[in-house]
Amino acid sequence: MLCCRSICPAVCEGNFTCKENEVCVRPGECRCRHGYFGANCDTKCPRQFWGPDCKEMCSCHPNGQCEDVTGQCTCNPNRWGPKCENICLCKHGKCDQKTGKCTCEPNWWGPQCSSSCYCSHNSQCDQQTGNCLCQPGWWGRGCNNQCSCNNSPCEQFTGRCQCRERTFGPRCDRYCQCYKGKCNQVDGTCTCEPGYRGKYCREPCPAGFYGQGCRRRCGQCKSLQPCTVADGRCLTCEAGWNGTKCDQPCSAGFYGEGCEKLCPPCKDGHTCNHINGKCSHCNPGWIGDR
Repeated sequence: MLCCRSICPAVCEGNFTCKENEVCVRPGECRCRHGYFGANCDTKCPRQFWGPDCKEMCSCHPNGQCEDVTGQCTCNPNRWGPKCENICLCKHGKCDQKTGKCTCEPNWWGPQCSSSCYCSHNSQCDQQTGNCLCQPGWWGRGCNNQCSCNNSPCEQFTGRCQCRERTFGPRCDRYCQCYKGKCNQVDGTCTCEPGYRGKYCREPCPAGFYGQGCRRRCGQCKSLQPCTVADGRCLTCEAGWNGTKCDQPCSAGFYGEGCEKLCPPCKDGHTCNHINGKCSHCNPGWIGDR
């Protein structure tokens, strides 16, 4: 026995089995599926009707067709709108059935696809502006000119070469010699990465310097160890210094290795020397460096 938690669906079996375009509405009783009518439910609804037994009028007829179950309109190619009431104004294209906006056929452009494109086969026509969008390797208003840039692209309207990385020159036919840097696309001069210098960016910064053009001084790295040439980082700091570049003195009240030691009570709340912890002046009753 089949148990249903809600209403059990109707069952039509045996001699009462429903046909292809029928649905079972109660045990032993079939009706035509939405969109069909007739004694044998084998006749499709006329275009102006929809729904059970084709009794609902189609609101978009004759400019469209209603879906059998929901009545939703599908407009004819030349119409748009909720009830297909608007004429499509696209002369060489299709319009969106909800907004009427045109999608142009190839080689046509404009709000109503009424303007012809004048682009070569080496390009695509921008359907909003009519401008030709050149394929790689071509330039000019109609994209009829071939780039002469040694496999690098060129600027669409002037044909000026846009050299690929590590090439330079008017035709991008010269190769960059920069080891740690980028070369100027016109004359090949090098702009070095931080931490390098020289004509071809092959020389790392000398000890004690780092950064762009090796113009910045390293902080207080421990035992005069060099800092990293690119960003000036130190492995460890000298006593009294802090930060990844060892360029920040200990916070007030601390001194020594790793800035972990507390200053003694110096006079009038003055802080101690951040390197050795000595006080410049003592409170009454106290003597010594600390």
